[in-house]
Amino acid sequence: MPAQFFEDENTYSCALTLDVEDWATHFNNFTNTVLNAQNHSARYSVTIFHAGDEEESFKLDERSLDKVQKCTSDILDYETDKTNVSIKLVATKINLDRVLQVYSSKHFITYLESKKMTLQFKYILSTWKDRYDRIRHTNFDADISDISFTCGDNHILSNKTRALHNVIDIESCYVEYLNDLNTKFFNDTLLFDYILKLRTLASLAILCRKCSLDRLNFVFDGDKTLNLANEEIKFYHSFGQVIYDMYLWGYCDERHPTRVSIINHVIAQHQHIRDSFKRYVFDILESNYKVYIADNFEQYVEVTSKLSDFLYETTAKIGDKISDSISSTRNVLILTLSYFFTIIVFTGIDKGKVENVFNFEIAALSTIFIFGGLLNLHWIRKEIVSNTELARTQLNEMVDRYTYYIGDSELNGIRKCNSLSLVETKAKQLRVYVSTALVLLVLLIFVWWMYSLKSPLSFWDSIVADTQKTTEALIKTEDNEKQDKALNIISANQDKPDKAIPAQKNML
Repeated sequence: MPAQFFEDENTYSCALTLDVEDWATHFNNFTNTVLNAQNHSARYSVTIFHAGDEEESFKLDERSLDKVQKCTSDILDYETDKTNVSIKLVATKINLDRVLQVYSSKHFITYLESKKMTLQFKYILSTWKDRYDRIRHTNFDADISDISFTCGDNHILSNKTRALHNVIDIESCYVEYLNDLNTKFFNDTLLFDYILKLRTLASLAILCRKCSLDRLNFVFDGDKTLNLANEEIKFYHSFGQVIYDMYLWGYCDERHPTRVSIINHVIAQHQHIRDSFKRYVFDILESNYKVYIADNFEQYVEVTSKLSDFLYETTAKIGDKISDSISSTRNVLILTLSYFFTIIVFTGIDKGKVENVFNFEIAALSTIFIFGGLLNLHWIRKEIVSNTELARTQLNEMVDRYTYYIGDSELNGIRKCNSLSLVETKAKQLRVYVSTALVLLVLLIFVWWMYSLKSPLSFWDSIVADTQKTTEALIKTEDNEKQDKALNIISANQDKPDKAIPAQKNML
């Protein structure tokens, strides 16, 4: 059995059997790697097994090989099969805060590639982000905390989401992160090649129509299929940069749906899909894109004209309605003042002099009139605010409908139209309505104050006195009605004296 090396996040180990040629060389290589690693922290141990049972265990150091040779020599005195004697070397990593220790790129990558491809992406794009800020290798020390997950490459619009979470169910997984990560591993060929492979696969996953990352299968327009399950690193060296540049071109502006469609169309025209991953293809992409823009320019002009007309008409209509609502608000105040003026004038004409006319009936009627005016103010403002919100909703619906023709940056400018924003601000102002309401409330207080002055009694006593008078009048009216009813019964029974007598007695 050959020497078996293994490395993951927590351990780096080596398993040897005495039948391995130059097992002592492997032992020394492992020892030198772990003991001479600068800034690495771990617990080192050596364990010797015979026929699967632990024979001896001790701490690994520079003199451990001598101890192992002496122990194995004693075992081989009575054991003829060297495969029954094995040695396990283990470096148990003591991981510092947010630091990942790596002893061997080869064995660490072998550990990663033993997972499904989707899990490899999740580990690099999610676990590294959440757990680590630094990669501490025996050959280099890389700070990865400065790689942004929220902002993309400079070639890509920062406000676009180019995440892989539609392909891999995790957030904050950007292709640009893999590219920036590769710059950290430039001096380590194995790690650089591994991240290059992930970057290429991620670019293809976003550009294609559908894919299966675990099977490394990518489908483009026309059912053109690219299968990379058996591809070696040579493919990624040959086509990786072109595929990534094609991804950058596809997402270089807000028209990315169009550009990605053109990429798929061009790929579908090639008999062999790899022929589409060449530099000259970018000239074809640009030509197709220019033709598309020319064909759609007329539609673009028509759409922008529609949106401009809608904004102009909408802001003009809402502006007129705001003016009407302010006029209606002023009319409420004018009508209320006219009401009081009319009462005073007509009372003065009727009595030949001007005096306090606010009795209980007029004060109550005035109160109803004022409250009606306040309610009308509320309805006026509610209506204009609702109309403004409706206009904003209609604008957003139109903008969403035309996202295919107009870029996001231009659409965002339309959404933030200054004229509509000013109209919305003006429609939601309370100054006119509040000032009018305050005047009406002052008038209401004035009415009841004047009513309190009309009677020598206090304000409340005046109300009670008027109420008592009204009650007495109602009682007197009821008594008169009863007497009239009794007289009607007596008159009706005059023709029947025998029956009338009991009735009259009852009435008496």
